[in-house]
Amino acid sequence: MAADTEGAAPSPRLKSNERLVRGALIAQFAASDPVHFADAAELIWPHVDGIDLNCGCLQTWAYQEHIGSFLLRKPE
Repeated sequence: MAADTEGAAPSPRLKSNERLVRGALIAQFAASDPVHFADAAELIWPHVDGIDLNCGCLQTWAYQEHIGSFLLRKPE
């Protein structure tokens, strides 16, 4: 995914045959309420390349908050 650099001043670090390329920007959320997650995703989607729901956090505090890996054991 190349960033649109039309009209931008050339970077002194770039060689004449190089162009700026923006990497993928992924927003990661930890949520237990699907409505809250959907609302947050709706707000941010125009500004990111992807949205991720964290389902891998094994920390005790995250499990107690019903986020992270808790979602894998209790999908409802």
